[in-house]
Amino acid sequence: MTTRSSTTMRALRPDAAGDPADLRETVVDVPAIGADDVLVEVRAASINRSDMLACRGVLPGPFPRILGRDFAGVVIEGPESLVGTSVWGSGGGDLGLDRDGTYAQYLAVSRDALTALPQGLSFVDAAASALAFFTAAYALRLTGQIESGSTFIATGAAGGVGGAAAAIARGDGAHVVAVVRNDDEAALVREAGFDTVVIDGPDIATDIAEAVGTDGAAAAVDAVGGKLAGHLLRAMGQNGRYVLLSTPPDEVPSEVDLLDLYRKSLVVKGLYTGRVSAADAAEMLRELTPRIEDGSLPPVRVDRTYPLAEAATAFGTLGPNARGRAVLLPHGSESI
Repeated sequence: MTTRSSTTMRALRPDAAGDPADLRETVVDVPAIGADDVLVEVRAASINRSDMLACRGVLPGPFPRILGRDFAGVVIEGPESLVGTSVWGSGGGDLGLDRDGTYAQYLAVSRDALTALPQGLSFVDAAASALAFFTAAYALRLTGQIESGSTFIATGAAGGVGGAAAAIARGDGAHVVAVVRNDDEAALVREAGFDTVVIDGPDIATDIAEAVGTDGAAAAVDAVGGKLAGHLLRAMGQNGRYVLLSTPPDEVPSEVDLLDLYRKSLVVKGLYTGRVSAADAAEMLRELTPRIEDGSLPPVRVDRTYPLAEAATAFGTLGPNARGRAVLLPHGSESI
C-alpha cells in the first residue's frame, strides 16, 4: 500500500497569472482532506491548452493556486474501501481553475470526482485522455442519441477531443466524417480506421457537403470553430444538432445562413467545460469505461512525459504542431 512520509509536496503553484515558460516547481503543504474527500497520490497529470490559458489568467481563477485539470493516481487516504484504488479524473470548472488542481504530488478531491482506472489503461494514458474523453462524451450527450447509420461530423479529428468524439460516434454506429487540418493529420485518422476524411482548404465547404451527402449530417461536434462553423451548419440535415467546443478568439466570425438554420430546424449548442464539475466529469468517464476496456475508444496520443521541474518545457510543446499530449509525472518515472 502506498503511504506518504512527508507533510510537504512539490507542486506548480504560481503566485499570479503569467507565462507558463516561467513556471517553477515549489514546495507546499500536503492538502488536508475533508469528510467527503480522499487524498490521491498523483502519478500523472496532462497538459492541456486550457491549463495554459489558466496560467496566463485568460480563464478566471484565484492566485496563488496549483494548476492542472487531469489526473491519474492512487488513493492513499480516505475510506478504507478506496485506499489503494487506482483512479483517474478531470476538473470541469473546479480543479485547477477555481481551486487547487493536479500539478502536484498529492491531490485532495471529493470521492464523487473519482473513477476507477479502466483495465489496461496506464496512468499516463489516463491523464492524457481524461479531459478530452469527458468533453467529447458531454458533447455527444448534448447532440442527443445518434442513430446507427446516420452521419456525424467531427472536426479536429486528429486531436484529443475531436478524435474521442469521432470514436464514440463510430461506436454508436454513425458514419463519421473526420475533418482535419492537413495531410499528416489525415494519415493519422485513416490509421485509426476513419475512411471519410476532409482536409481543410479552399474547397472545404464543397468537400464537407459532398462527404455528408444530400441528406446532410445528423449531428456534429466542432472542436475548431471559427469560419469552419458556418460550413458545418450548412452541411447539417433536417433537425441536425451542432455542438461547438472551441473557437479562435481573434478569427473573423463565421457566416451563418439563418434562413437555412430556421428551415432545417437546427439545434445549435455551445459547451464550455468550465461550467462542468469534476463530479460530472467522473460520471462521463464511468460511462466510457466499457468502450475503453474493449478498445473501441483508444487513449489520446502521448508525445512524452516530464517531471514537474520541467513543466515550462512541457508547456512549450503545446501548439498546432504538437504530436500528442505532454504529461507531467509528479513522482517521477519510477511511479508509473
